[in-house]
Amino acid sequence: MIIRSFDPVSDMVRVIELYQACFAEPPWNERFEVCELKMEFCEIASWEKSLFLVASEEDSDQQIVGAAIAFSLSRKPDVLSLVREEERESLYMAELFVARNKRQHGIGKMLTNARMRLGWSLGFRRAVVRTSLEQKVIQDLYQRIYGFQIVCSQETISNNWIGHVEHQVHTRVILSGNIPSF
Repeated sequence: MIIRSFDPVSDMVRVIELYQACFAEPPWNERFEVCELKMEFCEIASWEKSLFLVASEEDSDQQIVGAAIAFSLSRKPDVLSLVREEERESLYMAELFVARNKRQHGIGKMLTNARMRLGWSLGFRRAVVRTSLEQKVIQDLYQRIYGFQIVCSQETISNNWIGHVEHQVHTRVILSGNIPSF
């Protein structure tokens, strides 16, 4: 597995397809427009101290099977307003998504380790992640592997499609912890 920086020119189409597929699944059940994602991904990639990584397989024409995004928590004011003072200068672990057929193979952990290692080199010493209350795999990754703690919860508005019915309220938990020095 190769973990490398996202290239907006050569990786955009595959990363958008992967993102749409992953977040269309439960518990998210979300739909995203290609143009919306392209603008958002280009913007994030342009930010100072942002990390946008992809995971690709070495022996399959470097097919992208996962991606992860992180940036300064200051760019996420709705989360920033909920955390304690000591978390305010944190790295925000924004997105982590892996192809369904590649999950449970350590790709998410590799992407998370890379984000933390690169975040440390950018001067971040703490990290914050927000995830769905139902997303136990992500909670376990951050709590069991990295020692993060749930610091609060948040009701968010998003368009989730469950059983062909649109729902808009979603409970998320916010976890915080120290970035290990790798």
